[in-house]
Amino acid sequence: MLVWAIVGLLITSDKSAQNVLQKAEAHFYEGRLDISVKLLDSCLLKIDRTDKLTHARLLIKRGKMYAFQSFTSNVGYEEALASLFEARELLDSTRDFRDEAEMHIWIGFTYYAMRFNRGEGDYDRPADYFQKALVLSRQIGDARSEAEAIFYSGIIHERRQSADPMPFYRQAETLARKHGFKLELSYATRHIAFLMQKEKKLDEALALFNESLKLREEIGFKIYLPFSYMSVGDVLVEMNRAQEALDYFDKAHRLADQLGSKRVVALSLLSLGDAHKTLKDRTRARQYFTEAKELSKAIQYKTGVDYAEKNLKELDTK
Repeated sequence: MLVWAIVGLLITSDKSAQNVLQKAEAHFYEGRLDISVKLLDSCLLKIDRTDKLTHARLLIKRGKMYAFQSFTSNVGYEEALASLFEARELLDSTRDFRDEAEMHIWIGFTYYAMRFNRGEGDYDRPADYFQKALVLSRQIGDARSEAEAIFYSGIIHERRQSADPMPFYRQAETLARKHGFKLELSYATRHIAFLMQKEKKLDEALALFNESLKLREEIGFKIYLPFSYMSVGDVLVEMNRAQEALDYFDKAHRLADQLGSKRVVALSLLSLGDAHKTLKDRTRARQYFTEAKELSKAIQYKTGVDYAEKNLKELDTK
């Protein structure tokens, strides 16, 4: 009821689709995906359907919300693709390349999340969509969208090990720094940090993870803050600073739980389990791994189940 009351107030106070889109994006930053979707749905019921471009933009935004829900909670894939494919049909007659590029990004992101979270499909399909977004972004000179498409292309290369992802992340970082795109910069620096971490360049990795974290805190990008807290914590564990890492994992867990990001909650529980395992606190480690396993089962997150079971078995055999 509270959600609908908020939506009602927003719609009646400002009926323009542009303002609805802006408000939906603000809720997205705060991690309030449910409110954002309800706001968009209410507007979709009231708009003039002959305005195909406005209709398509609302559907793209709706698809984006469900795409992020799919990534953070392992649900919403079908809703995301349904909205985005409907938008694609509308854009066929408008040929608005900026909106078309964004649509390709979120279709690609949904297919990427489906492969990454569920093991369904492959990475070739999202790669094709990210490439389409990149071509369109360069065609219209949209540097922000270009940086985003390059970044996601780097992720695909990293996941399928088809090319070195570092040049892609560096290129996205350069574009983002040049134009002041703080969100895209937070993406690039965090994934450069992962590569540094793999090479055991832990000081460099920690500095970049902290830079990404601070950027997200600065712009209020709450929906991804739990990931940033966990990244900093993971490096601290590798640096034999597990006690310090617990604070970051606790922050990640509390915020993810508050946002209802169930897959992220499971990841934070796994991180807490790892930290307590490192600190030789077998009781607490077992507790967190067990919670993570049960939640991962509930949301059909096989990677979380497998990791929890592996660690529980190790704790039981020692």
